[in-house]
Amino acid sequence: MTRGKILLSASLILVVIFSVILTLIFTALNKEKDAIHTLNEMYDEDFIVANSTISKNPFIKDFKVTVQSLNTKAVYDFDIKDGAITGDYYAENVNIELNKLVEQRIDGLAMTNTHIEGLTEAVSLKDANIETVDILLITNDIVTDEKAQEIANLLKNEIGDVSIHLDSLVVKDASDFNGVMAEVQTYFQLSTVELNSFENLEYEHQTFSY
Repeated sequence: MTRGKILLSASLILVVIFSVILTLIFTALNKEKDAIHTLNEMYDEDFIVANSTISKNPFIKDFKVTVQSLNTKAVYDFDIKDGAITGDYYAENVNIELNKLVEQRIDGLAMTNTHIEGLTEAVSLKDANIETVDILLITNDIVTDEKAQEIANLLKNEIGDVSIHLDSLVVKDASDFNGVMAEVQTYFQLSTVELNSFENLEYEHQTFSY
């Protein structure tokens, strides 16, 4: 085989490889687009993609997608497996309602996890059958014992005598505080955020249980 033919064959192989990669990328983008369309119809929402595993790796079949509602700015996680979509949209909305109550009492961000699963429709706080509430706060000021007790009393008044655990991360640096608030609210389902997510952040840690 002459040098010219070898170069031509190599070029053709590269073209084929490039075409396959492009096809995979377009297929991945279509899967992501189809998932968003389905989610918008399921929940009567207007979602945009905040993060997606298939956009980073178009070779995978099943993937995870994090979406943000343009209506409420809330963020939700969903799993797509064999074309089926699963997630805790309604449970996360319960968490969001509790976040709003907590944020009436603090200057910062509340991330509540009620650990409820399998909700298939919207429910009131009292009908959500909550047993345990874990709250992670990002705030720029110390949470006093009185303030923490006030938050616990407020939640118990809404959902009953449940077990409540509260972690507060007091971030004094204004730039760090505003930066982490913006990032978390845009890219993460709040109930899934854990304490170890902030290991590179300088903060004072407080903890309360009721």
